[in-house]
Amino acid sequence: MNKNQIAIDSVEPLIESGILNFDAFSVTLTIDETLSSCIYELESSTIVSFRILEGTKWVGVIRLDSSHVGSCAAEFITVSLTNRPLRDNYIVMPDVGEDIFDTTILRKLDGKTPLLCNVMWIREEFGISFREGVGQIHVDAWNTADKIKKRFRLG
Repeated sequence: MNKNQIAIDSVEPLIESGILNFDAFSVTLTIDETLSSCIYELESSTIVSFRILEGTKWVGVIRLDSSHVGSCAAEFITVSLTNRPLRDNYIVMPDVGEDIFDTTILRKLDGKTPLLCNVMWIREEFGISFREGVGQIHVDAWNTADKIKKRFRLG
């Protein structure tokens, strides 16, 4: 049996179980208790956008069920880069700019440059990671944050 077959055989039970194994860089930031201005209704819940903070700097937003309360530390992984904000989060606010990060500190979106990381909030329990929510973080904040490379087992 060759090395490739051994590797495939070792991963197959995880794939069949619905567990996705991968390595990624993660960043721990704070989900603020401050709501962003976006609220929308789904059949079974109300989804709201909360601010993501790095220290006191507003660097992004995350969509969560409205039952989420209080600020908390959260581990994020990036999924992709984009130049477009989540459509229903894109509201211009006179005091800070776009309603997804503080444009007085971070570069403004120009519609061409990919300045946003699409992210997942990952929570680990008993060695398995679960997605708590999705959002966007400004690429400058992601690039300067303290990242840790680790193995995830996403269930």
